[in-house]
Amino acid sequence: MIHELQPKEQQENQLLSITEAAEFLKVTVPALYTKVSRQQIPVSKPGKRLYFNKTELKKWILASRKKRLQS
Repeated sequence: MIHELQPKEQQENQLLSITEAAEFLKVTVPALYTKVSRQQIPVSKPGKRLYFNKTELKKWILASRKKRLQS
C-alpha cells in the first residue's frame, strides 16, 4: 500500500474518500452518508465530493467515547 510508504505524520493528516472513511470507521457507506447529512461527523466538501481527515476522525471517535463514559 502507498500509505505504508508515507511518513507517519502524512498518514495521520491524509484525506480519505467516503469509501476509505467508511472502511476506517468500520461502518457502511450509507451509514456514513447518514452521519454526514445529520452533521454528526467532521467532513469537508469542496465541490461535490466528501473528504474526511483521518486525524479529525480519530478525535471525533475519542470525543464520542468520552461523552458516553460521562453519562
